Amino acid sequence: MPTPFAEYDPNWSLMEKLAAKYRHIETLLIIGHGGSINTFRGLYAAFNNTHTPRRIIVDTNEPAYLEKMRALIDPAKTLLLAISKSGENTSQVESLLYFFDLPHKIFITGPSGVLRDMAKKDRKIDVIDHPDIGGRFTSFTEVALFPSLICGFDAHRIRTVLALSHSHVRNRAWEIANSLWALEQSGIDNVLLSVYTQALRGFDLFVQQLIHETIGKNKLGLTIIPLESPESQHHTSQRLFGGKRDTAVIFVTANQADLRVLVPKKFEDIVLRGKTLAQFENMNLAFSLEAEYIGTRNRADELGIPNLTINFEAIDEETAGAYIYFWQMLAVYSAHLRKVNAFDQPAVEASKDISFRERFK
Repeated sequence: MPTPFAEYDPNWSLMEKLAAKYRHIETLLIIGHGGSINTFRGLYAAFNNTHTPRRIIVDTNEPAYLEKMRALIDPAKTLLLAISKSGENTSQVESLLYFFDLPHKIFITGPSGVLRDMAKKDRKIDVIDHPDIGGRFTSFTEVALFPSLICGFDAHRIRTVLALSHSHVRNRAWEIANSLWALEQSGIDNVLLSVYTQALRGFDLFVQQLIHETIGKNKLGLTIIPLESPESQHHTSQRLFGGKRDTAVIFVTANQADLRVLVPKKFEDIVLRGKTLAQFENMNLAFSLEAEYIGTRNRADELGIPNLTINFEAIDEETAGAYIYFWQMLAVYSAHLRKVNAFDQPAVEASKDISFRERFK
């Protein structure tokens, strides 16, 4: 099975040169959609800190949102980064025109299209070539790596999974792809993605898009429903445990550092579920979070609801890269099992054509 996304070699010298040129920026304003932004959305959520440039993602042409974002930025300290392989996304072009007066601009785009034509007419725009790879598989290319460099993330380390022999990642992806295919054939075609670590929640849209666009073809495919956990236990557990049995769960957890709580003496005699608050003194919240996950997983086991757990000892650029690679390989293997093309998305264009015509009625 072809995996061009894993074999691509990005233009590091150009990326590092432009990252140095724009090191002064305080805001990174990214205009893009879907695969052009979803991996970086996850990387930023995982690794940003007080020294990281502020990130604004413009993935809509909603007037109120555009005006609100413009009010937040200092043009002289903002880098506008437009990303599109085709350069032909209408709402993206509209948003780009709204922000075009910003002085610092970089386009990541293909050899033809509106963005490339704009760059040819305005030589002040820096251009990075978009690889000939579909957006949802561009995680290890300039599309996600360049904004990572701008933000000071270790972009080289994100690609470590490709340089090393991570056959265990591919093997697990293959095993789970087979299990999910068997579940779909039995009528279980909803998958709750229950994420118990804030550091990985930013990848939810990446996973959802990757699976939906890759295997949602020929009236087949899974529906991925990302959940913030343990918050989701207060609502979606009712659907999972009390609703239709058409759903499986993938839990995502990470080992946590110890964090203890202190109980003010005046509250020690207050009772919670048969325990006084005094008994919570020095409680380790790492164990408490794990208990939330275990309670949900064990209840799923009791009811025979299919589930599996992906656990990380720690979250860093290397493990984030492995998480990305796992989902990409799972998507490719899932397409193979369903005998569909993993790298196209033929059903999305018809509605775009209708939307374009509606603008000029």
